[in-house]
Parts: sequence; C-alpha cells; structure tokens
Amino acid sequence: MRIDMIREGVSKISDYSSEKWQFQDDMTINVDGTTLPLLPWRFDRRLCSVRKLVIDDNVLRKACSYKSRFVGNCSDEIRTILYQELDICEWLLDDKIISVYTQAAGDKILSMILKTEKGILCNIEIALTLSENTPPVTKHEITGKEGLVCDRSINEQIPVEAIYVFGQEGKKEAYTDMDGAMLGLTPDEVRIADNIIEWLEKSPDGDTLQKTTNRINYLVDCVFQSVKTGDIVRMEEK
Repeated sequence: MRIDMIREGVSKISDYSSEKWQFQDDMTINVDGTTLPLLPWRFDRRLCSVRKLVIDDNVLRKACSYKSRFVGNCSDEIRTILYQELDICEWLLDDKIISVYTQAAGDKILSMILKTEKGILCNIEIALTLSENTPPVTKHEITGKEGLVCDRSINEQIPVEAIYVFGQEGKKEAYTDMDGAMLGLTPDEVRIADNIIEWLEKSPDGDTLQKTTNRINYLVDCVFQSVKTGDIVRMEEK
C-alpha cells in the first residue's frame, strides 16, 4: 500500500487538512486524536450498487440466499480476507450472522455455510491459491424471490479492467484507474482513499466503529472454532 499516494489522492478531494489525520497502521487512521478503523471494501463501487439495490431500493423484497467467492493469491492472509468477507456479508444484507459451519483445506482454503437472523442462508468460499501478484477473482451474489443481484455480469469469470488499450503488433495494455482524482492508484488504494474521505467528512463515532471491528473479529474467531471442532458454532449477541 502506497501511503503517500493515498494521502495525495485524499488531499485532492477533501478540504480536511492533511495535518489533522494520519495512518496508525494499514487499516486504521487517527483524526484529531480519535482512532477510526477503516472498512474500505464498503466503498467498492460495485458492492455499493448491490447494497443500494437490495437495502435501499428493495428490488428483491425478500432475500433468500447469499453466495460469495474470493480467490486470492498465495501471499494473502486468510484471516484478513475472512474478516473482509464476513463484514461484506452482514453489510450487504443488513443482517447479523448467527451460526456458521466451516470446512478448511490447509491454511489457504475455507468453505462456510452461515445463517442470519432473518433466516438467510449464506455460502462464503475463500481460496488463496493464485500466483503472486495475481488480481483476486471475486463474486458476491444475493438471490431473492424476484431474481438475483450480483456484482459481476452473468458471463464475467474474471474481473474486467477499467481501460484497455490495443497497440501495434497486437500489444494490449490494461489499466485499473477508476477516478480522475486518483490516477495511478490501485482499486484497493482507491477504496481506502474513499473510506478516509468519508470518515473525514462524516466524522463517525470511533466507539461505534470499534464495536463493529470487535464483532467482525469475533465472527472470525467463530469460523476458526468451527474448523477446529467440526461443529456448527452459534454466535452470542455482540
């Protein structure tokens, strides 16, 4: 993660003085002495569109099932990706996970069956098997009585790039730039920058954000408890 470039991107959009905030670590910033955990996946443009359709526009009326898949490269940390995918699940559904059953293959593959308070059945699969520096392959899909909402098109097997340039002799280059104010940043860095800008402008409550991160960490622990015991783990109220 290129912190200097992210700070530059934030400064182009936000009027908030760069001296008023700084990174504590890769996933936490400090704003005027207040610690604010980051949740950058909630600022993914596609996922935001899915959530709007499901929660705000209520196009499915009743969600019945949720499926997600994350295929990342071998250098990713399984706990980090699991943390992200569990929060995406609860955030997209606006619901709480109440039970989980998990199977694992080594320390790089997890397959989970979860249930939420509203009775939605969820399946989350994570495989960290791609070669180094390979972009992750992801998919998040919610099915309801009227159809389904997904962050990928029907025939899209791998994520598409934002820009393709076809040069001479068949040479092809692809670019991931999505925001004119943040040219050169990777999609992950753009999401982090967008998250920081939101926190600077909206001033969220640090204690509330900490409770959110505590809950996600609790869910992660429950997943690994299920792996260890081979049983369904039911969550306590958090």
